[in-house]
Amino acid sequence: MLLIKNLRNILSTNELKGRFLKGTIILSGASAFEISLRFIRNIILTRLLAPEYFGLMATILSTIAVSEAFTEVGVKQAVIQNKKGAKTEFLNAIWWFSSLRGACIFILAFMAAPHICEFFHSPEILLPMRLAFSTFIFRGLISPRMHVLEKELNYIKLIIIRQGSAIISVLITIILSLYYKNIWPLVIGVIVENFFMCLLSFILLPYLPKLLIERFYLKEILKFARLMVGLPIFTSIFFQFDIFIIGRLLGMEQLGLYSVARTLALVPVAAFGKTINRVLLPAFSKLQDSKVSLVKWLLKMTDLVSMICMPGVALGIIISKPLLSLLFGHKYSSVSIPFSILMLYVMVRLLSIIIMQLFFALGRPDLQRYFAFFRILLVIVVAYPATKAFGLVGASSTMLICMFSLFIFQVLWVLKLINMKIADYLLCLGRGLAVSSIVILPGMFLRVIFQDTEVTMIVIGVILCIFSWGLAANMPYYKKIIIGESS
Repeated sequence: MLLIKNLRNILSTNELKGRFLKGTIILSGASAFEISLRFIRNIILTRLLAPEYFGLMATILSTIAVSEAFTEVGVKQAVIQNKKGAKTEFLNAIWWFSSLRGACIFILAFMAAPHICEFFHSPEILLPMRLAFSTFIFRGLISPRMHVLEKELNYIKLIIIRQGSAIISVLITIILSLYYKNIWPLVIGVIVENFFMCLLSFILLPYLPKLLIERFYLKEILKFARLMVGLPIFTSIFFQFDIFIIGRLLGMEQLGLYSVARTLALVPVAAFGKTINRVLLPAFSKLQDSKVSLVKWLLKMTDLVSMICMPGVALGIIISKPLLSLLFGHKYSSVSIPFSILMLYVMVRLLSIIIMQLFFALGRPDLQRYFAFFRILLVIVVAYPATKAFGLVGASSTMLICMFSLFIFQVLWVLKLINMKIADYLLCLGRGLAVSSIVILPGMFLRVIFQDTEVTMIVIGVILCIFSWGLAANMPYYKKIIIGESS
C-alpha cells in the first residue's frame, strides 16, 4: 500500500504516468505472488534436500547465466528502445536472431560441460548440467511479442506466461523432492519452467516467423547490439563470480548454505526486476528527448526506492541470524554475516539498476559496458585472495565493494549526461538513510536482549521497519520530490 500511495503521488497527470502506475501495480501484485511462491518452495526444499545439492544447482544456474551472456546483445532492450520495435519485420529479425543464438549457445555449452564440471570438482553433475542447458533453446524460441508487451506497458498476458510457468515448475519441483533426495528435482524444475514459458508465449501471443529477414531491421538490431557487446558478459560474470569462487575454493556444502542465503538477500532485486525495472526502460525511453523530465524521473524513482528498500535492508541485517535459522534451519544461521553484507550489496545494486536503465533508454549501453568492465577487473583481482583468507565473508564483501565502485562511476557520469546536480541526487538518498536508522539503532540494542528468541526479534524488527516507512511518508522532503515541487 505504501508503494502504491507513493507512486500515485509521483504519477498523477499524463497518460505515460497513468500507464506507468497501472503497470507497476499489476506487476507488484503478480511479482509478490511469484516471489512468495518461490520463497515457500525454498523453505520446503531446504528441509528435504541437503545443502550440497543447492550448491551444485547454483553452479549449474550460474554456468547457464554466464554462457547465455556471451552472446547476449540486449534483444529485449532493442525492441523496447527502438521506435520501430513493435513492427512485424523488426520482430521477425529478432526471433531468428534469438533462436539461432539459443541453438549455438546450447551446442557450445554442451561441449564445454565436462570442463566446467572438472573446474568445480563435481563430475557427477555432467548429465544434469547438459540437460539444463536445454533452457537456451526454449528461451531463444520464445515469441518476440513478449517484448512488445513490456514496450507498451501491457502486462496481463506477460504475467500469465511467467507466473503460469513458475507455478507449474514449483509444484513439480516440490513433488519430485518428496521422492528423490538429490539434484534432479531442482534441474527438472528449471527445464519445465522454461519449456512452459516458451509454450505459453506462443499460445497467448501467436507468432509465425517468416523466412525472409529485412536487412534494414537487421541493421537496426546490430547497431544496438554493437553498443551492447561485452556488457552482458561483464555483468553476468560479476553477478555469478561469488558462486564460482566459493564453489572452487570452499566446496559445495558451503556454497549451498551461501546460495540459499544469497537467494533470500536478492529477493528485493527479483521484486524490483519483475515490477519497477520492467516499466523504467519504457518510461525513460519515451522521455529520452527531454533531459529535464529524465532528471525528475531519476530523482523521483531513486527517492522512492531508497525510502522503501533502505529500512528493509536494515531489517534484514538486524534479524539475519534468527531469520535464516527460522526459515531454513539452524545450520543456515552460520551464514548470517555474509547475508548481512549481501543486503548492503543489494541496496547499491538497486540504485545502480535505475541509472543503468536510463543509459539504455538514451541508447548508451556502451557507458554501462565500460563501468562493468572496470568492475569485473576489480572483482577478479580481489575475490580470490579475499575468499581464500576470509571465506564467505570475503566473497560477499568483494561483491559489495565492487558494486559500490561501479555505482560511483555511474552517478558521476549521469550528472554530465542529463545535467543533474549531485546535491539533488544525494538528497534523494537522505530520506531512506534517515529512516533506516530507526531500524538499525534500536534494533542492534534489542538484538542483544532477544538474541535467544527468534520470533520475538523478527516481530520487533518488522514493527520498527513499518514505523520507519510511515515516518518517511510524512517527511518534508518527501512532498518536494515526489509531488514535484522541486526539480
